[in-house]
Amino acid sequence: APQPGGISANDIALSSAMTMPADDPAEMARQADTLFREKQYDRAAELYARLLERNPDNVETRNNLGLTLFYLGRREEALRQLREGAAAHPEHQRIWLTLGFVSSQLGNVEEARTALTKATETGGNITIKESAQQMLDALPPE
Repeated sequence: APQPGGISANDIALSSAMTMPADDPAEMARQADTLFREKQYDRAAELYARLLERNPDNVETRNNLGLTLFYLGRREEALRQLREGAAAHPEHQRIWLTLGFVSSQLGNVEEARTALTKATETGGNITIKESAQQMLDALPPE
C-alpha cells in the first residue's frame, strides 16, 4: 500500500537498500558497479574496498577498485591495486588492460606498453584485445 506522499513501501525498501548495501557479496558488487556507472566513485570505491577485504584474491574486484581509485585521482593507490592484481593473476586479461590504460593516462609509457602488450597476448576476450591494441597504437613510439 502506498505510504503518505505517494512513496510506496517498495520505494522505501529500494532507498534503504541503496544506502546500506546488503551483506551479500554479489549484491555489493552489483551496487558498486551501478555506482561506478553513475560516476559515484567515492561510494563505489568504498564497496569495492569492502569486497576486497572479504576476498583479497578477487582480481575483478581489484581491477574495479584500481580503476575507481584512478577516477578519484588517487593515482598511487590505483597503480598499487592494479600492479598487485596483475602480479597475482598474470593470466587475467582485463587487469592488464586497465593497468595499461591507467599507466598511459599517467604518462608511464613503458609500463603502459608492457601491460597493453600483455593484454593483447593473454586471455581470449577479443574486445579486450582490440581495446588494448588501439591503446598500444596510440602510445608515442619508443
